[in-house]
Amino acid sequence: MHIDHVAIAVRDAERSARWYRESLSMEPVHDEVVIAAGVRLLYLAVGRSGVDSTMIQLAEPIGAGPVDTFVRDHGEGLHHVCFAVDDLLATLGSLGEDELGVFRGGRDRRACFLRHRPNDTLIELTDVRPVYSPAT
Repeated sequence: MHIDHVAIAVRDAERSARWYRESLSMEPVHDEVVIAAGVRLLYLAVGRSGVDSTMIQLAEPIGAGPVDTFVRDHGEGLHHVCFAVDDLLATLGSLGEDELGVFRGGRDRRACFLRHRPNDTLIELTDVRPVYSPAT
């Protein structure tokens, strides 16, 4: 297990990415829209990009959904921390979490937000590797 990404809810992903690029030399490595969640996800590399690298995820609401609600209620800021695991379903079982909340997350990976919020922090788990083909 490792930290896959730290998600920051933002109003404008391009503007936010510019700051990370100019100030911290972080480059975008993936950009996608998840229509079902009403969100654009822009990933920035922290150091060298690879399977085990940690990223910053800029989550910009593009429609109704959890990120839109978060930004309206709290403004921009830290949204969640995501851990990559070898087997999402097995990890959920070991934590006593059910599989009902599993969804197709960013980068074609299964993902799930935990019901339990340690230190009032939203935690997401995702598979290390994609489990869906991009066409499905």
